[in-house]
Amino acid sequence: MEAKKEPKSTSLVIELKSGTNDSGADTFKKKSFSNVKVDAPINNILIVATAIASLLDAPIRNIMLNEVSILSEA
Repeated sequence: MEAKKEPKSTSLVIELKSGTNDSGADTFKKKSFSNVKVDAPINNILIVATAIASLLDAPIRNIMLNEVSILSEA
């Protein structure tokens, strides 16, 4: 069986430090940016994510890309 993947949506997520808990461990929050073009070059996405991250007041833990696709038989 041959399968195909049809990209439907992509969002950028920046995970940043939000503080510490009672035991002193770091806590984190996520900022999401939806409507990223599904065919946008990954290098361009990273450039934009890095620029956004530089404007945030907290240390960045991760930059992530969430992709949603529909899978079906070809």
